[in-house]
This record gives sequence, structure tokens and C-alpha cells, in this order.
Amino acid sequence: MRALVLCVVAVRVAADPLDQWTLRNPLPTGNALYGVAYATNRLVVVGAAGTVLTSSDGSAWTNCVTGVTNGLYGIAYGNNQFIAVGSAGMLLISPDGNIWSGFNSGIAADLTAIAFGNGQFVAVGGNGTAVITPTSIAWTSRVAVTPSTFNGVAFGTNQFVVVGTAGVILTSPDGALWSKQTSSITTDLMAVLYANNQFVAVGAGGVVLTSPDGVTWTRRDSGVASMNLAGAAYADGHYVVVGTPSLGAPPVAAATLTSADGITWTNQPGASFNAVGFGANRFVAVGDHGGLATSPEGVTWTGHGPATTSGLAGAAFGNNSFVVVGEDAAIVTSLDGVTWTNRVLAAAGESLASVVWAANRFVAVGDAGAIVTSPDGVTWSNRVSGATNALTAITYGGNQFVAVGERATILTSADGAMWTLQKPGFTNGTARGVAYGRGQFVVVADPGSVWTSPDGVTWTVGSSGTSNALDAIAYGASQFVAVGGSGAILTSSDGVTWTNRESGTAAALTGIAYGGGEFVAVGDSGTVLTSPDGSSWTNRVSGTASPLVCVTFGRNSFLAAGPSGVILQSGTLLVAPPVLGPVQLLSSGAAQVTVTGLAGQVCFIEVSADLLSWVALPNLVLTNGSAQFEDSGATDSPARFYRAAAVPPPG
Repeated sequence: MRALVLCVVAVRVAADPLDQWTLRNPLPTGNALYGVAYATNRLVVVGAAGTVLTSSDGSAWTNCVTGVTNGLYGIAYGNNQFIAVGSAGMLLISPDGNIWSGFNSGIAADLTAIAFGNGQFVAVGGNGTAVITPTSIAWTSRVAVTPSTFNGVAFGTNQFVVVGTAGVILTSPDGALWSKQTSSITTDLMAVLYANNQFVAVGAGGVVLTSPDGVTWTRRDSGVASMNLAGAAYADGHYVVVGTPSLGAPPVAAATLTSADGITWTNQPGASFNAVGFGANRFVAVGDHGGLATSPEGVTWTGHGPATTSGLAGAAFGNNSFVVVGEDAAIVTSLDGVTWTNRVLAAAGESLASVVWAANRFVAVGDAGAIVTSPDGVTWSNRVSGATNALTAITYGGNQFVAVGERATILTSADGAMWTLQKPGFTNGTARGVAYGRGQFVVVADPGSVWTSPDGVTWTVGSSGTSNALDAIAYGASQFVAVGGSGAILTSSDGVTWTNRESGTAAALTGIAYGGGEFVAVGDSGTVLTSPDGSSWTNRVSGTASPLVCVTFGRNSFLAAGPSGVILQSGTLLVAPPVLGPVQLLSSGAAQVTVTGLAGQVCFIEVSADLLSWVALPNLVLTNGSAQFEDSGATDSPARFYRAAAVPPPG
């Protein structure tokens, strides 16, 4: 008689993953950036909320701690130190770009730009403010001859030149005594540069001015009247100018300008930027939402900023990839949750609210009945849904997709490509979330109502018993869990009868997912709650105050996302080992072994006749939490030993 001995091996990672959340996007920052300087083999960029970034090559950036929250608008290097200027007269000083000290300039006005020349710094700003110092610590305030706001300052031909609102241009040999010059324009000037024996000033409406001496100015044709030009740099024999599309102007592609002489300018396709500098053998342009790009010549640009800063609303994992979707058809993907790539739809699309992986494809839904599909998260196809209302959520079960949305909109599809608009028999209520489990679809909708269906066609309206808005629902551990406003959490084994659970928070909860034996709910103010059973919840520290809107599970970790492109990833979960058994001897003599574990878990199976030599069998996927394999080798063996392990996620 054969003896079948079972051995279970667990694969575990030592960590407390649900208390360890790491920001994955936006990196290196999501804050607006306004100034660039280069010295001592180091690029230094400054921006909103006290942001300072440094880099030796323009590709890898480090976020420095400054200890201030003031906006920083300009930076310069001189006397062996960097000085950054910002809101409310803020001054930051650093010998190396890494360690910063704050000083008070003695004025309340914002400082917008700074330059070094003739042994001293000159900083300028609002209300005609100019401050000077030879030491960087003791600053002297000077009153300029105009109350205009100054936006830029440069040093050349033994003088400082300042530009500002309404076309104002001032010159000074020392930063103390100022003379007003004639620009012959009334539009705002935003930046000025001295290079290649001339000053170049740029501003609103595509204005470009040049001057050999800061006194006599000539307007040049930029060819981009619909651009507000904001920054200029010079290196390797040519100028590079950047800017943003003018407010209220017809939609145009953002551009950069290049010129060999400052007179004739070439419009190069590009992105919106606030400033540009040169260092480490490349131009560096910076912009809103952490925008960072480098170029060897000002024509071809490589981005180094966040993958996206769009509001993110839905997340899924499949085909070994994370996919997150959001506003303005935003789609970002990652193989590991760490490095993200921005994907672009073939045609302009609507904002997307939810995404799911099933039937070997991603399907995302959004505003105006938008539906897009992809086999890999990279290439996307628009689908015709037949709906015009916004779609808010999607799930898969019973061999079909079900998408739901405003005004009781319900769509079904077998393949994600061809869709049928269902008529549930009611038209009131906006569906917020949908899940599938125990052979039925369950929808949570306004205000606290629940819709159930065995097939996606015939629907029954019920109640959750709460007046709180319910925003999301997930199925796991043999039950449905719904979350919503004021920290509401409800559980149900059948989708019909619901029980209120204590969440321990009053924050609105907007997303929930199940994986690795845990529910994770996310919401306002960076709220993260976890529970193994849906009943008892633990409040976790996410490390962010940003709202979190959605969450998914993949690669044994949870991924949460929200507004401004925020993406957080938990540590790797301690995955429960698969369980072997029972074993059934078939009439053929083969052994049929059942393996039980987490739904979707991939298991590595090995067999041995003597516990010394082991042979691998094909990996087994526990699609619904359990699966079986047959061992035909058991037919002629006096003893068979089996062992199973959860396969670690790739990467």
C-alpha cells in the first residue's frame, strides 16, 4: 500500500509591511519648480514649499531638507555659496547645495530673483524691492525708482539689469542706485540673461528683447505670441528660452526657443517650463508639478520628473504590472510599483475612474461612458460603450465584466470590447463601487443603497442600513466589505444583510482592496486602515497627508494612489503558505492533490520518492483560492512526498 506524505514549505519575508509605506510618485517632487543654478559640479533647483533638489548629472536628483515652507523662486552662486530667495523675503544659504541655513532679509515682500556680480549679490522682488549684500548675511534694502514687481535680474557689462511688470527695465552699477530704461513695451518681462556680449530679456506674449548695454533695447520676433516666456539660458553657442502657454490663448503645444545670436529664433516642440539653466553639459528646464527635463542642445528633451501629477482614481494589478488611471485619461504603469511610466492614449480621452484586470486584459472606465482596454497596460484601445453617463467602477465575475456609473448606468461585456447597456428597472442613484463574490455582483450607490444581481442583467435594490455615502466595495475572506463617508465600514456575507463595523476614524474612506489575507481601506488625509477579517480594523501610518482614493494588491504589496499623482506602496506582505491536501487516489493509480491558499497565488510544487531527490512539477495557480494537480508518477511508486511553496513575485 502506498504512503503519501505531505510537506509544506512557506516563503516569508521578515517585515511589518502594512506599517511601511513608501512614496513612489511624484518623485523627486510634485511641487512647482522655479529656479536653476550650477556650480561646484552640482545642479541646484528650487521651488514651492521650500523645495531644493540637487544633482550631479541632471538625471538622478536628491530632495534636500531646508526646514522652510516658503516658496523659493530664484537661486544664484557666488562667493563660494548658493543663495536662494523666496516668499516673504526668505533667504536660504548653502556652501554646497545640500545643507541650508535660513536668513531674514529684513523685508516682507517676496523675492523673485537673484544674481551675483562685482563681488555682491542683488536680490529683487515685489513692490520695487531690491536688496544687496557683499557677505550673504548682512543685507541692505534699496528702494528702486518704480513700484513695479521685479521678476528677473542679471549682471553684465559691470552693471545689474532688472526686468519686471509692464515692461520695466532698470540698470545699476552697484544695486544701490538705479536708472530706469526704455523698453518700448508694456507687457510683463519675466527673466533676463547676460551672455555672448548681450542682454536677452523675455516675457509675456512671446516677447524677446536684446541689448548690448542694458540701455538700448531691440525687440526680436520669437514667433510664439501665444507663449509667456519665463526663463533663458546660454551655453555652447546658443540660447535656450522656455515658457508656458498664455492664459486664455487658443490651445497650443508648449515650445522652447533656440537661437545662435538672440536675433533669429527657432520654435522647438516642448513642454511648459518656468525656468532653464545649464550645467553638467546639459540644459536643465524646470516647471510646475515637479517638471524636470534635460537636453544637450535645447531641442531634444528627456524628462526626469514625476510620471504623472494628475489626480489618480483607479488601480489594478495584472500581467505582472500595476496600472493606475485618473484625470484627463492619465494612465501610468509599473512592473514593480517603484519605477513608473506615463502611457498616452492614441486619441484624447476622458478622465478615467476605475480599472480592472481580467480575461487577459485591462479594462478602464470613466467620464462620458469612456471605456478603454489593453492587453498589457502599454497599448490602449478606445471602445464604444453606448453610454453617455460617467462610469465610476468596474469588476469582473461570472465570465463577464460589469461597469456601473451615474444615473443607475449598468453595462456588461464578455470581452471588454463589445458592451451591452442594461436596464435595471430604476434610474436613480449613482453607483460608486462594484464587486463580485459568491456568485453575484454587489453595487454600492448613493445614498447608502445596495444593488445586487446574479448575472449583471436582473438587479434588486436593497439598503446597507447607513445614511453615509458608500464609495467602494471589495470581496474577500468570504465576505463583502464596503467603505464610505465619515469612516463608514460595513460587512456582509451575502450582499443583502449588512453590519456596521467600527473603523476608528471619521475620515472619508474612498477605496478598498483585498489581498494577501488582508483588507486595506484608504481615504482622506492619507488614512490607511487594515483588517484580516473586515470586522476589526487597525489604523496605519501612511506617511502622507494627501488623500488616497484607490488601492490594489499585487506583487505581495498594496499600492494606493490619489490626487496630484500620489502613489504609495506598502512593504511586502508575509504571504500565508499554501496548504496541501486532501489527496485522492484515482482509478488510474495517479494521485490527485488539492492545494489551498490565497486567491490568485502561484505555487511551486515538488515531488519526491525518498525525501532526498526532488522533481519540480508545473507551477499551480490558485485561481479561486484552491486548485488540484495530478501526479501520474505515483502509479508505480511505493511512496510519494509532496511540498508546496508560494512563488515570490517577480522583481
